[in-house]
Amino acid sequence: SGAGGNVTLDGEIERASIELEGEQMDLDGPTPFKIAGGTLLLERAVLAGPRSRLELACSLDARGALSVSVDGEVPAALLAVVWPEGKPRGTVTASLAITGSPSDPRLTGTAGIRDGAIVLPGVPGDITDIAGTVALVGSELRIDDLHFQLAGGEARCSGRVLLDPELELDILVRAGGVPWKLLPRFSPILAGDVRVSGRLDRLLISGELTVEDASFREQINLNTLVLDKVFARERVAEESGNPITLNVGILIPGTLDINTLPLRLQGRGKLRLVGTTQRLGLIGRVDALPGGEFELSNQRYEIDRATVTFTQPDRIDPAFDILARAWVDNVEVTVSAVGTLDRFTPTFSSNPPMSQTDIIGLLSSGKRGDEGDPKSVAAAASTFINGQLASAVATRARSLLNVDQLRLDP
Repeated sequence: SGAGGNVTLDGEIERASIELEGEQMDLDGPTPFKIAGGTLLLERAVLAGPRSRLELACSLDARGALSVSVDGEVPAALLAVVWPEGKPRGTVTASLAITGSPSDPRLTGTAGIRDGAIVLPGVPGDITDIAGTVALVGSELRIDDLHFQLAGGEARCSGRVLLDPELELDILVRAGGVPWKLLPRFSPILAGDVRVSGRLDRLLISGELTVEDASFREQINLNTLVLDKVFARERVAEESGNPITLNVGILIPGTLDINTLPLRLQGRGKLRLVGTTQRLGLIGRVDALPGGEFELSNQRYEIDRATVTFTQPDRIDPAFDILARAWVDNVEVTVSAVGTLDRFTPTFSSNPPMSQTDIIGLLSSGKRGDEGDPKSVAAAASTFINGQLASAVATRARSLLNVDQLRLDP
């Protein structure tokens, strides 16, 4: 007993431990404390674990004023308590203070992270190499300049994270040199600003990006490209996690560059990525710049017009409008193709005028029908068309059906 009959208690905490997300921290030696009436004093307590160390001090005076300080280093995996879907990794250093009263505490301080990584649902690959410092003020986490790597590109972010009553984000991300896989073997390099906002169960990614480079250098085959689309298995939407809503503008300022064996062109356009991370959509158009050309069956064509239009808000389904010209045996041949990958309609015209069959025969044989047997030219045209498609169909079907031989009768 102390003066006035107040109870005074002096003692030591000999053992204490905390276990959180698989990390156990134990008290590093006896820690003295004192309770006198309505006051509490814990000068210094050290908790240490395999990958963590925390120093705590606590005091509560007779008027109910609370003062707690926490300094130390812990694994970022402990943040999975508030965000398990993010699978956080790395190391967090913190210097925090709790003031106010036990019934109305106020949390302030700073936290730094190094070698951090998280998973953001719908974003390809992990966000890695996170480094920087954030400030904690009350129930809000303020981000000034946090650096990280996204799919091999550099990015930084600023903004805030609301912690109470539930986790909510409002973060601006500035990125550069980030590859984004749009199609197999085609990953444009993006730069620009996007905003990630909303609660974790209904996040929105919005903003404007510029395509710094969209180069395609691999050899392609038009028929295989078409039939890969026709025979492709339907993409199964990811069911894990909550889908993220998308509304991102994409500017292509002449940076689309396709230079393959059969096709050479450059393009520009404006697109908007919409839908969700489980069901992507693309809206807008891309136009070929003058000077493009392609080769088909040893015949070179100059591209007069080539437009790819996207109109589906829940899928990526391009529609084509192509006009090309070729000169064969002193005949100007114009080829027009309109449609989508799984259904397009080619038409042929010529100067001087010829029938469609004669034009196809000219393209396949290299000579006009009046210079040879019309039946043989027509047969060559049929063989040309059917042979091209049958080869691609057979190749794709063999891989899908696991058969060694497949015969098609066109």
